[in-house]
Amino acid sequence: MRRPRLSLCFGVLLILAGAIWAIERLVVTDEEALEALVRAAAEAIRSDDGASLERTLAPEFEASQRDRAGTVRWVGRQWRRYRPFRLEVEVGRIGVEGDRATLQAVGSMTVMARPVEVHVDLEARRAADGWLFTGARYRVSVGAGADLLR
Repeated sequence: MRRPRLSLCFGVLLILAGAIWAIERLVVTDEEALEALVRAAAEAIRSDDGASLERTLAPEFEASQRDRAGTVRWVGRQWRRYRPFRLEVEVGRIGVEGDRATLQAVGSMTVMARPVEVHVDLEARRAADGWLFTGARYRVSVGAGADLLR
């Protein structure tokens, strides 16, 4: 009589553990979604894919007095002009408040045999199907910290 009850309890525990594991894998936190958005934008830049980059930007996006379309064109021109090597992105602080978020990211690459870092402060908003960037401020440093690409 005790053996079936013990087996039933063990079975229920296994089912609960499996459900918790599945929920953990299926539920994406805001932070994970924003990090994925940064990585998608970086991949679009790396691939020189303006359409994919534009899909990460909200219609109201603005950076350095450039709107969404202007930013996509500018990034594409800079990418083709400087032909960076090995773009890698590191996401730093992420802050989420309701439907708005701020985050910091650093893109590291080599341009003309020099190490270059692009430090970006991003703003994002929640959209119907995820997150979109609404604005960005950036600072580019080359080697010993000289500014470039302003």
